[in-house]
Amino acid sequence: MKSKKDKKAQDPTLAKKRQEKQIKTLLNPKSARLIVRNLPFKCEEESLQNVFSPYGEITDITLPKKEDGKSKGFGFVQFSDLKEAAEAIKALNGQELNGRPIAVDFSLSKSRFEKLNKRQPVGNLTDEPEKEEEIREEENKDDNDDYISKDDVDNEDISEEDDDDEDADDSESTDKDDDESDVDEESDKEDDDSDDKTHANMSDKKNDDAKDGKTVFVRNMSLDSDEAELKELFTHFGTVEYCRIVVDKATQHSRGMAFIKFKDKLSADECVRIANDKSDQGGIFLDDKELSVIVALTRNDTEKLKSDMQKKNAKVDKRNLWLAREGLIRAGTKDAEGITPADLQKRARIEQIKRVKLKDPNVFVSTTRLCIHNIPVPVTDKKLKTIVLKAIDEKKARINECRIMRDLNKLNSKGIGRSRGYAFVNFIEHEHALLALRTLNNNPDIFGDSKRPIVEFSLENKAKLQAREERQQRALAKQTEKQTKKKTKNFKTDTSKTPVEKQKVKGLVLPKRSGAKVRHKPRQTETTKGKKTKKEKRKRAFAEDAQLVRLLTHLKQIIVKFNNQTNCYFSVGDRK
Repeated sequence: MKSKKDKKAQDPTLAKKRQEKQIKTLLNPKSARLIVRNLPFKCEEESLQNVFSPYGEITDITLPKKEDGKSKGFGFVQFSDLKEAAEAIKALNGQELNGRPIAVDFSLSKSRFEKLNKRQPVGNLTDEPEKEEEIREEENKDDNDDYISKDDVDNEDISEEDDDDEDADDSESTDKDDDESDVDEESDKEDDDSDDKTHANMSDKKNDDAKDGKTVFVRNMSLDSDEAELKELFTHFGTVEYCRIVVDKATQHSRGMAFIKFKDKLSADECVRIANDKSDQGGIFLDDKELSVIVALTRNDTEKLKSDMQKKNAKVDKRNLWLAREGLIRAGTKDAEGITPADLQKRARIEQIKRVKLKDPNVFVSTTRLCIHNIPVPVTDKKLKTIVLKAIDEKKARINECRIMRDLNKLNSKGIGRSRGYAFVNFIEHEHALLALRTLNNNPDIFGDSKRPIVEFSLENKAKLQAREERQQRALAKQTEKQTKKKTKNFKTDTSKTPVEKQKVKGLVLPKRSGAKVRHKPRQTETTKGKKTKKEKRKRAFAEDAQLVRLLTHLKQIIVKFNNQTNCYFSVGDRK
């Protein structure tokens, strides 16, 4: 047995009134009236005529003017046919006119706008710059808002609007003569009241439909498609209980989407499967457009899925900019009490430098490295490390870097540069670094009341860190290469064999006999022939030359002695 709520929701009288209202709206000539926003101020009616005339017959063009005669930046184009107006919106919305993107949509009548304005629950929207967009959003929430599709989670809303802002006076000027409107205000009130009464009942019913998995959501429909054609098409997959096209409440025009409920879940699943089949036999087409069909979700499931996706896609602060605020003390705040004016100026200067550096996308805030300013000159690295560890009083805290920056142009007697008054301290764990910052910053017990530490998380440059890491890797590679060369320097290879001999050696097979080698002849010792060094060759050549000189000298002496005894003359070169 059906409840009273179900009977009221399916009241034929209410359905008939709603249908008559839609017919009135479609027959109204003003329903084919378009509003064009973001127009150039120099735009004329002739320009709009040239742009919109290719899509159908235009009966009227209006460009509202200000008191000084200048254009208000929007206009109205009246088509004679509703379908032609819809085609113009589809083709021209978002296109550029004289270098400016225009927004094209159906316009609202004055009575409709005033009624929607009164129904808004929040304040007087005529003073708000985004009143029209808010009204459109509220009205776009029709009876089908209680279940939507998964795809709408990515698009955030089925009825995402791209319209620009418009003042209330401009909206009211959409119809200068309200008497021409065929939409009866009293009948609108009756229908809206009945819609409000039945909305809760229909919402409960549709939520149950979505939970059963029998309802599908159809997108990418032609604006000319009607419910009868759609229902006839989807009847091929099973019995259709109802088919409803999503319409714009303000204009009563189709938004190219629909909800279809089947009698059983198997029909809905088969419909979704065929629609998403990418083969030649797959896909569902209506009016030359391929329909996108998916299972509808309830509003609660959609909100949960949307929330999960937002958490998943939430932007991660890779630069740790949230740490840049740690340690900030501004003049005039409670924390600034007791700080000297000089220290306040120094803090402001450091903060200004930080802001400039953070404009570089390569600069990020370190999570473990601190920069400490206002350090007295006599403090050394070792002493500073002791002070920091003692201040935080944490046994597990470990510091792997504590370095005071020094001026190498001003060296003392020990060759150590003069302190620049700031240092870098790097912890192993972030929690210890954060504890140290909050303990040391502006603490008068560390270096005295006149030298309160200014502590902040250090700024690092990603590009410089990568360059330094690359240099370290190259240096390590060179060092490894040198060590490898030293190890292989004393390693001798057998170069006595020629390549041919090596090939022969490789070609040798196993010896014919196995076991111990029995020698019948003594092992021959290797000769050193051909292995004389250059130095030995030079010595030998010098000795041979010296011996030849001695022989020639001795021969000359013999010849001279012979010539003296025989009174004959001989020389070394004579052939006699």
